[in-house]
Amino acid sequence: MKAAIAGAVFAALGFDRDDPGVRAEFMQDPDVRGNARRQVQDTLRNILGYRIYYDLRRGWRFNNPNLEQLGLLRIAYRDLGRTVERRRNVAGGAARPASRLADGAPAHSRDGLRAMRQGLCLASRYLDRAELDRLKTASYANLREPWGFSEDEQPVAANWFITVGQATRRRSPQRRIPRFRQCSLQARPPAQAARHLARRRRSG
Repeated sequence: MKAAIAGAVFAALGFDRDDPGVRAEFMQDPDVRGNARRQVQDTLRNILGYRIYYDLRRGWRFNNPNLEQLGLLRIAYRDLGRTVERRRNVAGGAARPASRLADGAPAHSRDGLRAMRQGLCLASRYLDRAELDRLKTASYANLREPWGFSEDEQPVAANWFITVGQATRRRSPQRRIPRFRQCSLQARPPAQAARHLARRRRSG
């Protein structure tokens, strides 16, 4: 997701208007001027970017479903079909580790990418832990609730996407590519994922 989407949401809320009454909706000091005002506005744009990502996480919220569940947002993957087709046309050779989700029917590829997205397994500055800590500090100092982070809110940073479970390795005689069965896919926080991978390495 590009920063333009967060900016478009900011504008759709009317927060880009030069109106003290509008600024008072989200700014603790609506009379701040110049670069200080722009920094406060940028803080809110970045928080909106984070909330857009967080809204797409896995799970149905009956009282407040997300935009994708309501059919108001559709997420597509650039060149995914072309990538899958290119992988299908490759005869022999070793598969790259990152190709496993794209090796098969496009629907399977989308399922894997959707699981990563809904598990917040994404490389984005909106989900970067250091950036979120900085935003929390700026939010407490400059933004009003509910637009800024509340005192008890703990923003969720990006997770890692790993395979877990007992894997059975087979060789495909046609393509000589290892295939794995009985593996589940889980999103885990980085620290937890690192411990899990360390245990697998020691036991493997």
